[in-house]
Amino acid sequence: MIKVSSYSLAFQSPLFLVLLVAIIGVVPLGAQTDDLVRVRALLGEGATSQIEAAIQLGLADGLPRNLLVDKAIEGAAKGMGSEVILAAVYTLTDELRQAGTVVGLDADEVNLEKAADGLRSGLDQSFLVELYRENSEDFAMVVVALEDLLRTGVTVRVAQNMLRDASSRGLRVNELLRLPANVRRLVREGRTPFEAVRSVRASMRSGRRPPYPYDGTPNFSIHRRHQTPIQFMWSIN
Repeated sequence: MIKVSSYSLAFQSPLFLVLLVAIIGVVPLGAQTDDLVRVRALLGEGATSQIEAAIQLGLADGLPRNLLVDKAIEGAAKGMGSEVILAAVYTLTDELRQAGTVVGLDADEVNLEKAADGLRSGLDQSFLVELYRENSEDFAMVVVALEDLLRTGVTVRVAQNMLRDASSRGLRVNELLRLPANVRRLVREGRTPFEAVRSVRASMRSGRRPPYPYDGTPNFSIHRRHQTPIQFMWSIN
């Protein structure tokens, strides 16, 4: 839940108003308004100016404008009030700063956003740093697979260990993306998430490739052409 009460007092303070005027004064009007037309139409000029000021503070830290603007537009489209949208923009700014410690603020926007998503989901920062360092090209898709695994009900530790196991056995990105579906099927059959993961990992250890049968029994009828596998190197604490 986003708390907005602390922000409303800050918006009324003289210091905030001075900072707002200073920021708006140095940014060309067209740059401020072109991508916030819909927000302005729904919230008015005053609220949009405050949101623009928050976006500019993020830009000063090297954050991509598109992600912050998209958050404001999303809130406006959902009918959120200006203070809620402003709080959401500030929250995303903080999350993207943290994501920058994983992938760097100069990273591709997709990787920066997925790093923020991963941290928000509870994935370990050190795990994400190592993951990005070893395979930045597929980083976003691997985080998608991890998020999907977490939605099956497994813990963060189990999801991360399952990925370590899968990657060490040479599973490719398209195969990693199938793992959550295999776990989900077993859960629907009545297994606990932990039992489902254990069954899928047993199939992996048997030398099979995804998709796996529901009971984890090896199925040697599936053959795939060789592709270069993903290889991650993990630090052992």
